[in-house]
Amino acid sequence: MGGRIKSKAAVTATPEPGKRGSIALEIFQQVDKLMGDEKLGRTAAFTRIAEQTGRKVGAIANNYYRIARQQGVPLRARKGAARSGRPPVTASAASGLLGQLAEVIRQQEQELEKLRKENSRLAEVRKLLGS
Repeated sequence: MGGRIKSKAAVTATPEPGKRGSIALEIFQQVDKLMGDEKLGRTAAFTRIAEQTGRKVGAIANNYYRIARQQGVPLRARKGAARSGRPPVTASAASGLLGQLAEVIRQQEQELEKLRKENSRLAEVRKLLGS
């Protein structure tokens, strides 16, 4: 689960200023350095860099994780549907589930009506028996 890269060969090159992705690569390297040298966690490193650069913490994190995924850094699974292993529910799937639910409710109503009739008959038998 650690975020440290075993081989830094792919990210040790100095990013070319002005080249697309250079800021993200720079941020990735800064976070990696803070995590290694100062033993900071990712969140603390993001916060420190955000304070130093005037950027938002979310922007720093976004840049870091984009490069981390490109570099194959092992990361925890993202939250949400992908994490649970279940796909998100689509409108058509929801409609199908609602249809199934309606059918179950209809069957339960029929069963309840049947039980009410049986209860009424049982009440008549009790009346005849005098209980």
